[in-house]
Amino acid sequence: MREVVSAAMVAAWATAAPGIPLVLENEARPSADSFVLLAITPTTSAQMTLGRAGIRRTRRDGWIVVKLWGPANAGSAGLAALADKVRVILEMVALPSPVAGEEPIVTFAGHTQPIGEDGRWSMSMVRVPCWWTETK
Repeated sequence: MREVVSAAMVAAWATAAPGIPLVLENEARPSADSFVLLAITPTTSAQMTLGRAGIRRTRRDGWIVVKLWGPANAGSAGLAALADKVRVILEMVALPSPVAGEEPIVTFAGHTQPIGEDGRWSMSMVRVPCWWTETK
C-alpha cells in the first residue's frame, strides 16, 4: 500500500510542483526553502470475512499525511497553494491495489491543518483519510 501511494504522489508531484522537493517518510529532509514530506499512518483494522487462512478479508484504515514546509514570515499563500496541489493528487481517488484481485486503495476528502512556525519554516499539514483491503 505504501509503495502505491508513494509512487502515485512522486509521479504526480513532479508535474504539479516542479522545483518543490518531495521527501518520503524516513528520508533526509532537503535544505530547500519549501518542501513536502509524505507519510502514511495506519489507524484501525476490521476483519470483514471468516474462513480459512488465505481467504479472510481485512479492511485497513489510515491517513495519508503530507507535511508542508515553507519559509517563515512569507505569508500563508505559498503553503496554501502546495496544500491545494496535494489535495488534487490524493483526494477522492482509487489507486490500484498492489495485489491483483484486491480492491483499490480508496481516499476521501482531506483537510489542511496549520501547524505553526519553527525558526526557519512555517509548517502545515494535509491529512487524507483512506482505506484498503487485504486477504489474510
